[in-house]
Amino acid sequence: VTSAGVGAEINTTNQLKSNVGRLVKVKEHNFNTTTGRLIAADNQKVCVIDVKEQIWYKKEDINSIKVEIEF
Repeated sequence: VTSAGVGAEINTTNQLKSNVGRLVKVKEHNFNTTTGRLIAADNQKVCVIDVKEQIWYKKEDINSIKVEIEF
């Protein structure tokens, strides 16, 4: 059994919930990109906090979410 690895796309609600607190990059269908800390996730919405504000996304508006590497 292997894992998808760092930087792999997060696809399920369970994966999102297990990555709460980690730095992620969210790409929307309209090509906007946000990098911030994942603070909440459920079946319909995802919440990321960046330097300025807390942003809520509808899951259907998200193209991809990936965990960013932190040093």
